[in-house]
Amino acid sequence: MVLAVWLVGLLLLALWSLTMWAAYAAWGVLAGLPWDQAAEQVRTMQLPPAVEIWFGGAWREWIDAAAPLIEWLVRLLQGSAGWLEGAVPVLIWIAWGVGALALLVLTGIAAGAVGWFRRRHTRPRQVR
Repeated sequence: MVLAVWLVGLLLLALWSLTMWAAYAAWGVLAGLPWDQAAEQVRTMQLPPAVEIWFGGAWREWIDAAAPLIEWLVRLLQGSAGWLEGAVPVLIWIAWGVGALALLVLTGIAAGAVGWFRRRHTRPRQVR
């Protein structure tokens, strides 16, 4: 059971790492574009076919619903593009590190709790 807890924890760590890598890659692509083109690029993004199977039309609906927020953020950030280009990759790495550490700590706590409960319930009971 402890092994299963660690496997789930490591799977979540891999998914977290993949998410942060995708955010880093997306920022790398979008940061090279002018801000107005970046907003349009977000609206026309396509998911890989293997991933789109899982999301279906919900992905496109979410992007369409988030478009006004994305355009507002683009207008807000246009004046701060210089420092933002250097700060976002660092913030992504910090977020990855904090999330990875939290996942490892929580997995360790869960594995310890499972081991403790197993030891507690497998001890022979003393008769008085």
